[in-house]
Amino acid sequence: MITFGSVCSGIEAPSVALTPLKFKALWFAENAKDPSAVLSHHYPNTQNFGDIRDLPDLILQEKVSLPQVLFGGTPCQAFSLAGNRNGLNDIRGSLTLAFVEIVKSLDTIATRHKKQQPIVVWENVERVLSDRTNAFGFFLAGLLGESQPKKPTDFHFKAKQWTQSGHFKNEHRTVAWRILDSKHFGCPQQRKRVFVVSTPTKFSAKNILGLDEDMKMGCGSLYERYLGKEITFQKDGHQFLAFRDYTDCLYSAYGTKWNGNSAATNGSLFFSQNDKLRRFSVLECERLMGFPDHYTQVSNVSNTSRYKMLGNSWVISVVKWLGYRIIREAFIDYLWDVHFDTLGIGAKVSLKDIVDVNCSEKFYISDQGKQGILRRADSDNKDINPTLKNLLQK
Repeated sequence: MITFGSVCSGIEAPSVALTPLKFKALWFAENAKDPSAVLSHHYPNTQNFGDIRDLPDLILQEKVSLPQVLFGGTPCQAFSLAGNRNGLNDIRGSLTLAFVEIVKSLDTIATRHKKQQPIVVWENVERVLSDRTNAFGFFLAGLLGESQPKKPTDFHFKAKQWTQSGHFKNEHRTVAWRILDSKHFGCPQQRKRVFVVSTPTKFSAKNILGLDEDMKMGCGSLYERYLGKEITFQKDGHQFLAFRDYTDCLYSAYGTKWNGNSAATNGSLFFSQNDKLRRFSVLECERLMGFPDHYTQVSNVSNTSRYKMLGNSWVISVVKWLGYRIIREAFIDYLWDVHFDTLGIGAKVSLKDIVDVNCSEKFYISDQGKQGILRRADSDNKDINPTLKNLLQK
């Protein structure tokens, strides 16, 4: 088994994605109530340490087991448009530096016991690369054990902001970053996220992220590409229309603000079922992210919260690909135990696979809701997908 720890665990995409690859979670660190309820439901025997800010001291006191891999996705709201982009000046952004302290503490314990430092995987929204507080530069320097923040020009002398991919190496660690889009990993969703990998110097973060491979051709040609076109299909006697063969990014507020962004005008997070317009159900969003059916259906957790947890999580196929790359780079002996053809790596999922023909009526768009979408598009001077507009005007 390859052991890992998970911080800002959410609903724990790494555990779902990597169990077939012989990974095992030693512990979580998730503070929010509803995600913690999901973790407790699915992983009752795995300790949840709660607030990640408590972890560095606990690690140094050796009250936390040393993992071989560390996964984390500190809150993205501090770097997103929805969160006003206050970066390190936002307490949620400062948790990124808390993550660095966790890595440093784990490295200290590894050195103390003459064990290998953990491989680190971190995820965030792509706007972290243009954050005005240079959070990304502080983060990279922290992983490398350097006191001064990295600057974009340290990687490329002409760079005015951080590039979409890159890498550094010093005597302590290697670090690489890359924007990965889930629609290049067999998932019918355009979800661009920055992934950072850091390794001990005996391994290469650059190799794990495949910086020399063209993901736009389908993750090293593993996956078929989506075409960005309208599709129609039948399933179990129902007629469906999807306004594009992949969706926009599933966002955390989709449960309450499903009519408030570009997906409401391009239609990518809507279905037409038997000529009636509806949004995606929670079940369909679980499938869109790659989770098992009803994974987030836990007692006393609302649908709104389930949408939020899914919108904040990681796409399973992307994590699975990263896990395979980590094995290939650092744990090659484990490949004998991993049956590649059973992992789903290379399996393209379609919106037909995702759709639920028994979707509840509450997910259908009312006449009032339709008029709201039309009014908002008109006030924002936005064009609406013609097929969608026709359904809205019915």
